[in-house]
Amino acid sequence: MPTCGLRAGRSRQRCAGTGITSCQCRLAPHHSWADRAGSEVRVRILFAAEPDMETVIRQRIELAPSRGQLQGPDGVTAWWHLRGSQHSDVRAEEMGHAERLIRT
Repeated sequence: MPTCGLRAGRSRQRCAGTGITSCQCRLAPHHSWADRAGSEVRVRILFAAEPDMETVIRQRIELAPSRGQLQGPDGVTAWWHLRGSQHSDVRAEEMGHAERLIRT
């Protein structure tokens, strides 16, 4: 599961997560959330995919935050700077959610 560290303005926390997941939402059921620590926002994405689609989805997830911007439906553009990205295993507390995504 990807985790991205972003530097984003206070009002842009949600937009950063949306920018990452909007590129792959039609390819795989997913859930994303963002946590703020000072000026850094960590976005975590949990997704379910067939094994042959996993690489494609991960590539799209990685590409989206590298663009550094997203225009929202209100016309306001959110900007951020990608500080890093990494994959991780599903956490024990996420297993139930992961199983629901798999059934979707």
